[in-house]
Amino acid sequence: MATKKEKDQKLIIFGLLLLAAIGFVLAGIALGFSFNLNRFSLFRPSFKTTLVPPPTPSRAVFSLDPSTATKLRGEKLKVALLLQGVQEDISGIAVRINCYWGEVSTPIQFIDANLNQPGVQLEVNQELINVGWQYPVNQIIAKESAVVIDLAAVYISPEGFRFEKKINLGNFSFKTILGDQTLNCNFDPSLTKISTKTGEEILLDLEEGNYLILEK
Repeated sequence: MATKKEKDQKLIIFGLLLLAAIGFVLAGIALGFSFNLNRFSLFRPSFKTTLVPPPTPSRAVFSLDPSTATKLRGEKLKVALLLQGVQEDISGIAVRINCYWGEVSTPIQFIDANLNQPGVQLEVNQELINVGWQYPVNQIIAKESAVVIDLAAVYISPEGFRFEKKINLGNFSFKTILGDQTLNCNFDPSLTKISTKTGEEILLDLEEGNYLILEK
């Protein structure tokens, strides 16, 4: 028969085991609750993905200055070929401008800027030549009902060149010889290009020119 002391020891051991069991149960509940909370996005740290839109490609602009003009028969007009908005280092420029009119007879006569070369030439920008640009193509060709202006410039240094502002690539001049005519000059998008030093083409905006010739 167990004594009172032995009964007391058993009660103490039972109490300790009960406390330990309760502790394990509480710990398991706490871990399970924490695990379940992590399954809900409400309690988990949220990492938002910010979609960064791709950069808008830069666009360069070819234009003519003046873009419009009214001249009397016998007068002269000088038109500048301008380039602006280039935000990359470039190595080559090619331009074709088609000037046309409604009548068969040619209402204008282009003025040759370099009599020492065969054909009719544009007046090129000497400042660009001084910094390393060359003009391998420079010609004005008269056709039956239009005039084709071709100009190409190449930068000879491999690192490329960046225009910080609007630049004049060259000028073409003509004398009006027939009145009551309209002369339209447009850039040919298939043959007007700018290439970067890595050989990529730059997006372009092309602005046209319109010139009215009146009788005296």
